[in-house]
Amino acid sequence: MEDAGCIAVPRTAEDWNALWHQKQSLHSTAHGADYWNARARTYTTKDAPNSYTARFLEAAQLRPGDTVLDMGCGTGNLTIPVAKAGHQVLAADFSSGMLAKLEAAVQESGLQERVRTLQLAWDDDWEAAGLHEGQFDVCFASRSIATEDLLGALSKLDWAARRRACITLPYGVSPRTDDRMLKEIGFDVQPSYDGAYALAMLSALGQTPSVSHIPTTRTDVFASIDEAFERYHRMAVEYERVACEHIPEADLATRVRAWLDENLVSAADASAPGALTLARPRESYWTCICWDKR
Repeated sequence: MEDAGCIAVPRTAEDWNALWHQKQSLHSTAHGADYWNARARTYTTKDAPNSYTARFLEAAQLRPGDTVLDMGCGTGNLTIPVAKAGHQVLAADFSSGMLAKLEAAVQESGLQERVRTLQLAWDDDWEAAGLHEGQFDVCFASRSIATEDLLGALSKLDWAARRRACITLPYGVSPRTDDRMLKEIGFDVQPSYDGAYALAMLSALGQTPSVSHIPTTRTDVFASIDEAFERYHRMAVEYERVACEHIPEADLATRVRAWLDENLVSAADASAPGALTLARPRESYWTCICWDKR
């Protein structure tokens, strides 16, 4: 019989995964392959020096000759520099649009002999897709774990990796959310602790992960005040649902518009005349979790 004085706490990897599933179910929009196919048109493989890419690869601790799985590779911000460094890479993504853009970059860079692409989702059968246990020296999942089954994703990376695996998850609020605006219009913004779920599950899998944090800066550019309002108003509405807080719609719209009026400035470097940006770029952090196979 369960002691009435006991407090129910997550004890197993499955318990933590159930909490993760519950957390993911709060999101109002599930971004599938079609969404990312459309987003691929605006993506680039170029990253500035000393950027997120450099910090992630430093944490990955690649060795000469290592083979790499870049799961959720996008347009190749990791695949391209890793292949240029001489590694063989399997670049996998569920978005055909992302893979098409990556393949064009591979061709342009002359890396066809080092990069192979595969359309693959987290929830697919990886063995049926041709992968096998310990196939890659190092496995990446950089800003790409978008699944309700986090335990399954971590288990697959651990299974496919021979030596090491590295992932990043949002630290604090989602990088698609501007917490400055949300706080200033009246929401009680709380961090989501995504990395804590992964750390608990990896511990249950018998791994001893290391943790670091990678800062990023995002500069948003809007063609007009209406575009900025549409994006930020949608952001506020989606956060309201997740946070279970309520601001009357008319009041919410007024607060968002007032915040934008105070924070938008002309985007001097934009190619489109009249473009707007935020006076202060958005800053966000990513929790980088790496583990050596035990």
